[in-house]
Amino acid sequence: MIRAKTGFEICEEVLVSSKSELFELLFEDVPLHATEYATFLADKGVYIVDSNGHKLLRLECEEGKKVLLHELQEGHITAEDILNTYLGTLFVILDQAGIIEKPTITYYTGKGFIEPIDIKVVDHPSGFMKGSFTLFDWLISKNYRSIRIDKVKTIPTLIYDPLEEFDNRKSNNLIVIFEKDSLKELAIMGFENFLQVKEVFLHATPFHINAIFFGCLKFKIRKMLGFKKPPALESSS
Repeated sequence: MIRAKTGFEICEEVLVSSKSELFELLFEDVPLHATEYATFLADKGVYIVDSNGHKLLRLECEEGKKVLLHELQEGHITAEDILNTYLGTLFVILDQAGIIEKPTITYYTGKGFIEPIDIKVVDHPSGFMKGSFTLFDWLISKNYRSIRIDKVKTIPTLIYDPLEEFDNRKSNNLIVIFEKDSLKELAIMGFENFLQVKEVFLHATPFHINAIFFGCLKFKIRKMLGFKKPPALESSS
């Protein structure tokens, strides 16, 4: 999970993690309307959810969720502020990695262009009452010792490059993107049949397959946040 500074009196630092639904909605171009905070009985965290109840992000403070909710309200930090900071930070990493934006995940094969029919991002358990996380959180936490919950910071050097740290493999009609060292799955792209997947691997390198995936994510983040240039940045010092 990601360590985030708050500037609050009690919850000076919180842990932030993402949910798979956030990225699946991004890839599907589903607008994230009316984001708000929500809590759940058997969970220590405060969630950011959209108007349809989709869980997008999770925040946790050692002092408890009631204290955290109070300080978020007192500090005038909205759910949208935190969501925009998370996505803006991820955008900065993808941008610094030199990833080229792609409007869609489309691969050229000998039989034309094909694209996945669905994309699933994988949630990994964080422990009892601690929710789950995605490997997009790893991308942020391994490049930043900490972030701010309301500001996007630059990074002087990219330490953990998604195009170097992730690989992919085919499995029937699926392409699985995973972290090389841990073998944990980041995302799974589903195609109509295994022949399409075979064609993709015949005509594209693993590097290219991942570059298209991350390039589409970068495009979707820019589109959702509505900026023509990268978000306003603060030094990471």
